[in-house]
Amino acid sequence: MGSAKKSAATYRAALAKISETELADRFVADTLEVPRAVAALTKMPGNSGVAWRLLERLGGLAFRPLFEAGPPAPKTCRRYLDLLVRLALELRTQASGVFIKLLEDKRDMPLASTPEEGPPPEELPRKRRVCDQAYVAPSKLAHYPQVTRQLEIERDFLHCSAAVKDAVIARGKQTEKWDGPTEQEINAN
Repeated sequence: MGSAKKSAATYRAALAKISETELADRFVADTLEVPRAVAALTKMPGNSGVAWRLLERLGGLAFRPLFEAGPPAPKTCRRYLDLLVRLALELRTQASGVFIKLLEDKRDMPLASTPEEGPPPEELPRKRRVCDQAYVAPSKLAHYPQVTRQLEIERDFLHCSAAVKDAVIARGKQTEKWDGPTEQEINAN
């Protein structure tokens, strides 16, 4: 715990001297230093078994270094792919748990306060609830890379009444399909 407080203090002090972007870049580099070194060890004879086990223990921190290390030798390709899939499934399971919790949250979200957070000032943003935003997020994952479909679902869903949104959310939780409102639900608005 002491090292975490020390690290936080170090980064706070650095933020006073450099830009937020530079600080973020340094923080990412520091965080990934060990996983990158371990990923490099997977390509070294004699060390690869230990390196693979360490990467498995690092979990999500191993993703980026594994991608950066590039394709492995054919003899370790299966282990590489198995680890990537396992890590992706673990992350998906964790994200799904967060989405499910947020789908229950009917509190109103504050309206966008900066241009990056919302529509142009001449357009009044529609009121959103936490659960509305939580529904839109997994639909983006489910329909990636179909950007047009993602935008259609978001537009159609966010313009529905709260009652219709609640029904669409309930259906999504039950089926784990995030396809947005049906034509009937859109027309019922």
